[in-house]
Order: sequence, then structure tokens, then C-alpha cells
Amino acid sequence: MAIVARPTLHEAFQINRRTVERDYHDSTSEQMPRPLTSNDLELIEKEIINNYTHHPGSDCFVMRKDLADGINLGDLFLGQPPFAGVLKTVLQKFMSVGYGVYSSKVGLTCHMGDDREWDLGGLNLTGTNKLELIEPCVHPNKPPNGLWSDHRYQNTLNCAIISKGYETFLHQNNGTYPRFLKPNAYHRAMEVFHVGERERKNKKIMPSICCKA
Repeated sequence: MAIVARPTLHEAFQINRRTVERDYHDSTSEQMPRPLTSNDLELIEKEIINNYTHHPGSDCFVMRKDLADGINLGDLFLGQPPFAGVLKTVLQKFMSVGYGVYSSKVGLTCHMGDDREWDLGGLNLTGTNKLELIEPCVHPNKPPNGLWSDHRYQNTLNCAIISKGYETFLHQNNGTYPRFLKPNAYHRAMEVFHVGERERKNKKIMPSICCKA
């Protein structure tokens, strides 16, 4: 990932990347295509980043340190679904008023290639109790083809563990907090959650700071 611009500061926001080719071919040269590296940031910013595809999910999270200190991600590991959806949900609903979304259109970050080899799987969990185990996950992000990789399933199971208390909080609001919140974040989480609920009831959803994809 290459960060090629700096957005205005907010409490928390995400920057959805542009996906560009992994290799660079100079049309003015007879040299073979070569992999892009961190040494090519200037080239990426001036040329490569304008030839891209949109990233459909959530990417590159930025937040104030005190917000991060109030989040408990347990054994959830980064870079594998459903990590991005979980963190976005926690930030939007509990930690940050006016959460910002910078879409791929803005062109603030990019990612070379999108082969997703880490998510190739062949596990069909339909009709098994394994699906029941991950059901509490706040953002399960099931694979589009229905076939789970070991990594995706394990991380969704990790999500289910830290999501315990989420449904109770939503429906009863009786002082039971989701495990993904640390005690030092309870007061802020309650305030942010109620602000969001009031906005939704009034049909005045807080707008994203910038362009949604």
C-alpha cells in the first residue's frame, strides 16, 4: 500500500484503496515488466494510480490513539475477513461521531495486485454447527461463493467471541457491553451510540466526510 496524500484529520476514518497492477511496463522501453516496489511511490502517484479498479470493502483505518485504546480486538487478526467490517462497525456505532469514508475515487492509497491467494478455500459449512458458532459475529462477511478458507472461518470465530454482548446491548441496553469494547470506552460508546440512534430516527444520518464508492 502506498499513501500518496494526507486527508483532513478526523476522529476516525477509512481510506479505500485503488487496486493497480502489480507490475509496471514502460511503454517507451523494451525492458520486461517489473514488480512495483516502495521505491516507485513517485511513479505510482503520477501515473500508475490513475489506472485502477475500485476496492469494494473497507481499507486503511485511521483513528485517534484514545479510540484505539478503547477497542478490544481479542484474537482477531488483521488483513483477513471479517476484520475490516468488524472494526468499521465498532468505530461507526460506538467510537466516532461523523465517521469518515474516503472512497477509491479520491485516490489516497493504492494496492499492487489483488490475487487474494490468502482467501482461497473449499470448506462448505452449510448445515453444520460451525455456522451457528460464528453467528454472533457483528460482521460475519461470508464468502460470496459459500466456500470458506480455514483462515476466514477462524477469524470469523474470533469475531464471534469478541462480539458477545452485542445483541444484548442493542435490544436491552441494560449495561451489558460487547466484548470488543474495553471498560474505559463504555461511557463514550454509550454517547456515540445514542447520537447515532437519534440521527437514524430523525432520518438524518451523519454524512460521510467524502465520496462513498
